[in-house]
Amino acid sequence: MKNDAKAAPAQSLLCGLYSPFTLQSGEVKKAWPRIEPFLNVIGNNLWPNEVVLEELKAAKAQLWGFFDVSGTISGIVITRFGAIGNRKAGTVWIASGRPMEAGIELLERCITPWFIEQGCDLIEVNGRKGWGRALEGYREVSRVFVKELR
Repeated sequence: MKNDAKAAPAQSLLCGLYSPFTLQSGEVKKAWPRIEPFLNVIGNNLWPNEVVLEELKAAKAQLWGFFDVSGTISGIVITRFGAIGNRKAGTVWIASGRPMEAGIELLERCITPWFIEQGCDLIEVNGRKGWGRALEGYREVSRVFVKELR
């Protein structure tokens, strides 16, 4: 795992208690046993773990995360690219772990600048209702409802 995400200022939670990391597509399979439990916690039955793994291995999605001071993975954020209308969007597809504040700081200090470098005009966050209260500067533009047909 590479600890190559942009460094955060000294007063940040990431810099003090947590260290950001990213995984390249070729590194995902080896680290999967430490990543998969974060997916199991959120109970995302729309995107089976195997699908998420294949998206990461094929570099169609990106894995970000943060370690605590003991070197244990404390949280992950999985991103990918999409579009909203005719504008390129970086999408926070899946997020899991604690503390939520470290995940939000990872988004703001590492992921957001990377999305900008990749030419994104917007960031879309897929999450539960509570994320709306935690994300400063974001606005809710829709809610997604899913009905099982089979």
